[in-house]
Amino acid sequence: MARITLDNIKKAFGKVQALDGISLEIKDNEFFVLFGPAGAGKTTILNCIAGIAMPEEGTISFDGEIMNLVDPAHRNVAMVFENYALYPQMTVYDNMASALRSRLYKADEKTIKERIDKAAKMMKMENLLERLPSQLSNGQK
Repeated sequence: MARITLDNIKKAFGKVQALDGISLEIKDNEFFVLFGPAGAGKTTILNCIAGIAMPEEGTISFDGEIMNLVDPAHRNVAMVFENYALYPQMTVYDNMASALRSRLYKADEKTIKERIDKAAKMMKMENLLERLPSQLSNGQK
């Protein structure tokens, strides 16, 4: 992981000021929760971190390196959405492996297995890796 720093981030959508001077730091390996009511800017903050949205002002840094102009594909950031998008014909393992098998991040199968095993253990879901999405509860998805 990396230390993520947002410094005075401002983002507007037309006349709606979604983020107005947001500053925060997420330490390396810190468990961080972003919580608030609908419309508070949670998704906008995550989109700015991932590079999907660009702030009008402020800087986003990973380990001290400013990322504002770094493409989303080169930030090594992933997002998990509330409304999940899983490949129904693929197991949990293969859904997790799909990004690591992409042309951009093409990793060998040994590396993929190591990364998936580590993530599955961290999320306490090792026993679900061979299931299809249709065999999971909504919480498990």
